[in-house]
Amino acid sequence: MNILTFNFGSFTHYDLLIKLKEMGYTYKNIDFFYERNNADLKYHYDEFEQLLINELQSNFDCVITTNFYPIIAKICHQKNVKYLAWSYDSPINLPCTDEMEHLTNFIFLFDKNEVKKYQAMGFDNFYHLPLAVNCDRLDLIHPCSKYETDISFMGQLYESILPVLERLMLPYQQELIDKLISTQLNIYGNWFIDDVLTDNIVNDINRHLLSQSTEAIQISKQQLSYALAQHITHIERITLLNLFHKMGYKVDLYTYDLSENEKELLKGINVHGKLSYQNEMPQLFKSSKINLNPTLKNITSGISLRALDIIGSKGFLLANYQPEIAEYFKENEEIVMYSSMEDALEKASFYLEHDDLRNKITMSGYNKIRENFNYENRISKMFETAKLLF
Repeated sequence: MNILTFNFGSFTHYDLLIKLKEMGYTYKNIDFFYERNNADLKYHYDEFEQLLINELQSNFDCVITTNFYPIIAKICHQKNVKYLAWSYDSPINLPCTDEMEHLTNFIFLFDKNEVKKYQAMGFDNFYHLPLAVNCDRLDLIHPCSKYETDISFMGQLYESILPVLERLMLPYQQELIDKLISTQLNIYGNWFIDDVLTDNIVNDINRHLLSQSTEAIQISKQQLSYALAQHITHIERITLLNLFHKMGYKVDLYTYDLSENEKELLKGINVHGKLSYQNEMPQLFKSSKINLNPTLKNITSGISLRALDIIGSKGFLLANYQPEIAEYFKENEEIVMYSSMEDALEKASFYLEHDDLRNKITMSGYNKIRENFNYENRISKMFETAKLLF
């Protein structure tokens, strides 16, 4: 099989290429870095389109990317070449569903609920595929004393536009949003906001915003839901870090640049810059007694890449309850989850006092990852689904 791959700056692409080679597949990889946050360039980009058209003049059986790119789907459809997109982002960060319907597309998502959403919209080319970890690479990386700590968290804090937007709303609209936030904060394993956030509510907010200015932002239901998810995740992550610190534990945060407001909220926490994905991040996971991982709230069922990276690095993971974590791992034997902030504090305290149990769970989780969450299985599943294995 001859494969064309594109790397747009994906965390997982390096491991994907390693495993394709080890499995005996021939591929050509092209690194193409551009302004990924510009949604328009995901649909129309003359330079890239011409590059892809030129490349597909060769005899490639398929194109593979991590995450879905409509511009590739469009050209592959025109040239009748199968396009396999395996997303490690959830939800898909695209403004519309253009180019998703092509029969040449095979779109793999790690979140079952998101797959069901697209299937309910009539897309038959979406498939559930959990993410993978390259344990062979991670096993070569060793703990590092400078990262030793009781509890660490590596990731974004997701400071949302919601507080700014909410200040522009009417009092009863603000009250509704605040109730949604306070209720969802205490519910794990069920993102109910999409069910109660009706078109009428969103339209009512937009009418009021427009009444204040003809140039006012008009927010979609999807955007408002994402803003809520970011804000609730922001609250949970900052609250947990502060609570652990107040309990007397050494707490280290590795993240991007913080706002002045976030710096004020995180006084007392050891704050560091971001780490490299390939080497420094696994060192942190291996060196921390507990790795905290509160999932972004609108990842409603799936297991995030960060969670798998922690377990695959032989790190101890304390995660919020997620349906698919509960489905794939044995609770308190291979994984530890919390169902409230109080539960998180109790479990962290318990496992920091019981090194033997913590280490046993860590190794059991690692063995499950190595056996069931490896790239070889995932790659084979993608090729089987796309009927590329004969």
